[in-house]
Amino acid sequence: MGKQINIPNLVPEHLEAEPGEHPWGDLIYDDGCLVSTYAAHAALADLSRCWNDDFGQDRQFVLSTLDHTITHLTRWRMAFAAVVLTEDLIDTATERLATIMAERRLNANDLTSISHVLDSASRARGQSGFSEAEVHALVTAAFAAKGKA
Repeated sequence: MGKQINIPNLVPEHLEAEPGEHPWGDLIYDDGCLVSTYAAHAALADLSRCWNDDFGQDRQFVLSTLDHTITHLTRWRMAFAAVVLTEDLIDTATERLATIMAERRLNANDLTSISHVLDSASRARGQSGFSEAEVHALVTAAFAAKGKA
């Protein structure tokens, strides 16, 4: 009889364990951001419960779910970066331009610098994989008052 893998053993019971005590758990432990660690831990713990259900028939479901989860979280991260982070760049550049114009001290270097910031924000949005209409909808939703998206 072949060896049987015990998926729940690969998911740490407690995130507060010392590093090295649970080598598989160390893979998801992030000392800098416990929120991420807890989210990853919760997802893995939930998926691991399905591993031995129905004599292992759910294993393909678990692996497929993990793939979908990673894909959707990656897509969400790209959307978040495309919207929120670039919106911050755009806001900063816009405020800087407004200040320069109000003080009537326009010069080529300042305008070039602002243009570079806006170009990098635009490139980041373009590389996100979302259309301009989708980005606009995400911006509207992200910055709308609660329940007003």
